[in-house]
Amino acid sequence: MDGINDQCERFRRSLSQANDPSPILSAIDLWEQDSIKKIRLTAEKARADVQQYNKQTLKDFDEAIDKITTSMGSSRKASDMTEIDLKNWNRQLQKLQDLLKKPFPIGVITDTTPTSTLRLIRVTYDPPVPASTLSKANTEQHSTVQLESRSSFLQETNANADERFHQVVGRVKLSEDGLVAACVGYSSICGIKLYASGTHNILFRVISKKNEGIFFGILSSMQGMTARSTELPSAYGWRNFDRTILNGNAQLKGYKEKNIAPGDHMTLTIDCDHNQLVLAHHRLKQKAILSVDVSKCPCPWRLLVSSFGEDTIYTLTMFQTSIILSCILISIFLTNLCWASLLLIDRKNPCRAYGNASVYDITNLVEKWPVPLKGPGFDGREYIYWWSCAGETQQCKDADTAICQQRIDESILRFNAGNVSPQLWFGLFNGAAVQDHLTWDIVYPNVQSDPLLVDGSGIRVTVVHFIVDPSIEKPLLTMNGENKYTEYSITVRGKCIGQPAINRTSFIQGYCDPQTGQVVPGPYMNDIQSYFSKL
Repeated sequence: MDGINDQCERFRRSLSQANDPSPILSAIDLWEQDSIKKIRLTAEKARADVQQYNKQTLKDFDEAIDKITTSMGSSRKASDMTEIDLKNWNRQLQKLQDLLKKPFPIGVITDTTPTSTLRLIRVTYDPPVPASTLSKANTEQHSTVQLESRSSFLQETNANADERFHQVVGRVKLSEDGLVAACVGYSSICGIKLYASGTHNILFRVISKKNEGIFFGILSSMQGMTARSTELPSAYGWRNFDRTILNGNAQLKGYKEKNIAPGDHMTLTIDCDHNQLVLAHHRLKQKAILSVDVSKCPCPWRLLVSSFGEDTIYTLTMFQTSIILSCILISIFLTNLCWASLLLIDRKNPCRAYGNASVYDITNLVEKWPVPLKGPGFDGREYIYWWSCAGETQQCKDADTAICQQRIDESILRFNAGNVSPQLWFGLFNGAAVQDHLTWDIVYPNVQSDPLLVDGSGIRVTVVHFIVDPSIEKPLLTMNGENKYTEYSITVRGKCIGQPAINRTSFIQGYCDPQTGQVVPGPYMNDIQSYFSKL
């Protein structure tokens, strides 16, 4: 027993010697010094960032004020100040005052990296003054202010020519300089611009759609994006057009599936001055309106488009829309230029046009106008195309409509596919009466208008191609269908379809009347006919 007791005492003495904590304490001291060094460096950097961002904030506000005062000075010097200018300057100043009342744009957050045992801090900064407010005054911007008293269409054309897809989260591929976005699965895309004042129109075309819905709307620039950005508190807009989303919550009332189809054109209007969004659906000829709670979705706003599956979306500005339509008309003109000339349309009868001592007349091409023609649309559905060379299709509200497209399965859906007033006729100008298998064309572009007027205006043009075919006794009208980008095609064939003709007995020139099959003198041929009768 005494021996065991001695061993216990020896073990007790060796225990204190073998478990010396000094090395561990030294390691802790080194960690402390290293951590303090890191904290000091982080704090110094954070202080420098705060000073830099604070200077930037003051500079941004100064530049915004300078822009207003410079504009006022220029107008005072030129003596061209208007009441509209005063309202604009006051509104811009009020916007800056509102921005100044918002929370300080610089903040400090804790690093939440899970692999780090030492939580450092990081300085965040949200520029309080939108980039659009800081842009330098130039001639184009000045003309935009002047146009405010006129039509919003001109103002929007100036303002939104540079909107494009920019920031993405999820499986998204951008192309064509940010104008096309291809999405797979849950994904979100924000535009490059910030919206804090004014009214802005953004036109979209859905190229393909294989999913459960597409969202068009806005997100506050003060909130970060996620793949499911539509669930964020500041998300406002629509999924599948009529499924409203407020503060990230879907409102199911009135929801119908698949309201957006490939080929559809949508126009999103962002009205910052009235805190309102408008989404126009051109095919359905409907629009939805949504009020925005700025306390939950503070300005500036960003465009937000979200996908819930596989989509391709194309954003069009009004400037691009005009270019595309112009290219369509120019290409049609160049196609005909090698063998045809522009004909002169009769001032009293839009169904008649003239060349040099020749006349083209389709007034009696059918027994009764308008004539319904069945044919496919680009979406594969069957449509009725009501054609009237003098307008008054009785299907579209616009009396100037030459071609009215109507869905067979939903008769209420009608679209203006071409107007009478801007029509163009192309045909042989000289010697048409002696040409065999004569051809000519009529081009009906529709009248362009503000996309908010959901009336089927967009890029639409109908081309009617006439072919004189002696083997076809009566006029044969065929609706060929719709090509890409809403270009429609009709073909007219027949022995007598209103083409220039000459009576081989009396040598009177006129046109071949489709109803009688006889050569009818043109309106200006009466004097010539009288002259020949005296010979």
